[in-house]
Amino acid sequence: MTPQGAQISSRVGGPDNLAQLFSGQASENFFYFDAQRLNVGRGPWESPERLLSNARNLPTVLAHLQGARRPVFDLIERLAIDVLGGIDRITVARRQNDDEILIWPERSATYEELAFGLNESGTGVGQLLAIITALVTSDQAVMVIDEINSFLHPAAVKKLINLLRSEYSHHQYIISTHSADVIGSCNAEKIYIVKREGFKSTVSSISLKEARDAKEVSSILGFSMMDVFGHERLVWVEGPTEEVCFPYIARRSDLLSRSEIGFAPVFATDAFSGRSASRSATEVYESAGKRLAPLLKGMAFALDRERLSDGEVARLERSRRKLRFLPRRCFECYLIHVPSIIEVLEELDGRPVNRDAVAEALMAGREDRFGASRQWNGDLMNAAWLKRVDAAKLLEHVFSSVTEKRVEYRKTRDGISLLKKIAEQSPDSLSELEDFVKKIVEIALRDTPP
Repeated sequence: MTPQGAQISSRVGGPDNLAQLFSGQASENFFYFDAQRLNVGRGPWESPERLLSNARNLPTVLAHLQGARRPVFDLIERLAIDVLGGIDRITVARRQNDDEILIWPERSATYEELAFGLNESGTGVGQLLAIITALVTSDQAVMVIDEINSFLHPAAVKKLINLLRSEYSHHQYIISTHSADVIGSCNAEKIYIVKREGFKSTVSSISLKEARDAKEVSSILGFSMMDVFGHERLVWVEGPTEEVCFPYIARRSDLLSRSEIGFAPVFATDAFSGRSASRSATEVYESAGKRLAPLLKGMAFALDRERLSDGEVARLERSRRKLRFLPRRCFECYLIHVPSIIEVLEELDGRPVNRDAVAEALMAGREDRFGASRQWNGDLMNAAWLKRVDAAKLLEHVFSSVTEKRVEYRKTRDGISLLKKIAEQSPDSLSELEDFVKKIVEIALRDTPP
């Protein structure tokens, strides 16, 4: 945000805070969202073309979008409903001298008396609506969100962060929080601790491993209780990559109109090392299913098939009705797509990438170390090979070799980037994965115990 080595300092008499530190940074591409209530539910007609950095003109912007760019308004409304729940419709009413944002608990309601003004709604509704409007209507903006967990329910925080990571990762986010769960969910590039000593604040960085360790709770499975209490139904997935990517797929297929469904990773680091894939899946299912069933209306488990045979998969799925395995070895098996890999590498490395170099690196998948040498026939799209190859390990090899070790493959960062590009360029290649996500959501919606 600032040139390397530069400093931002507060020279006011009161205590330092984010609002003061960033007070001089306002621009078309900068937004600051305070932890305090944003009284932006009603405002005078001004600057309808773009949202101001403090969201003061939110009513006018939404009114303009509602009338002139309805698909954009509908997207903002849908995302807000998906994140929050409890609201079913958003409109903007023209008053005598200003515009007012109205929140409707029932979409079918026709009388304005049944709606609530945004300023009369919960503290987090205004912040969330302003943040989502900035996300949708801005290009490569810098967004400062102060104490994100102070104005949103834990489940809403998780959904919002998932949205930032999966569909709006082109923006830059600076988020302050005291929550270890928020830190663990962000997959942040950098994490800093700010400590106040007298009249002076010091900033120190912490390692990402320390942040992940802080997120883990005492259970051997490593799931956060925020995941459990924040939803009525949960889909337990293999890890943080699937936690971001599966909701993205579900939104593309319009499967998340019911905001009660959440996605949460079930594995802690090395929790089941040394066990067979079959035994690990059974332990996850039995432990999480039995212990958490009283807290949830419904749940489902979507796990990697790893090296399980078709017979083992069929046996486990028959005996455990909420458990389903990916049709392929792991999620990354759906990310072997040369054009998308080239684009992601060029974005990360800042250099042109030769198509032949990527294809040649992928050809290493014929080797025994990637687990599918018997299925290799020279075709990268061979279904039998894609079903068995250790694609996560293969992508690590491709990223490293093509960039001469300048870029490493990071699953939580690059998985969603590859998925989005494949969805744009070759959506038919994801049909099997989309069918799987649809099936697992349907299972979570069943009111039956594990």
